[in-house]
Amino acid sequence: MLRSIILLVLGAVTASSAHFVIPNDDQDMSGLTVNSIPAVKRVEYMRKANEALFRQSGPCPFAAFGTIIVNHTSDEVVCEGANFRTGDPTIHGEISAINACTARFAEQGMTPSEIYAAWGDLSIYTNAESCPMVSLPET
Repeated sequence: MLRSIILLVLGAVTASSAHFVIPNDDQDMSGLTVNSIPAVKRVEYMRKANEALFRQSGPCPFAAFGTIIVNHTSDEVVCEGANFRTGDPTIHGEISAINACTARFAEQGMTPSEIYAAWGDLSIYTNAESCPMVSLPET
């Protein structure tokens, strides 16, 4: 009798779970765009932010925060950054990437006003919520 009840319950659970779908990152997001950037492209950039962390910090990073800065017009990753174990602890992945871009632009001979204007064409992707220090609005 107990065996029959167990088999009946297992059969009911199996039948009801056949229609249960667990959402995941691989679902069709083709219609989802933010700032005219398709979700598929945003997922690609987030994966690149994770890869930036590995390139800069190795397989066992101190803090798992990677960042890339992207020019969407040219579909180019301009700079990347990550948290580091040594040095200034306030240099989070986002700040590291911003500093890398600023240095790169200066090396290209851009003036401070040109560097400031260049930020309008760029977007930052980070694999964690930015801390208050990084996410403060521009004043």
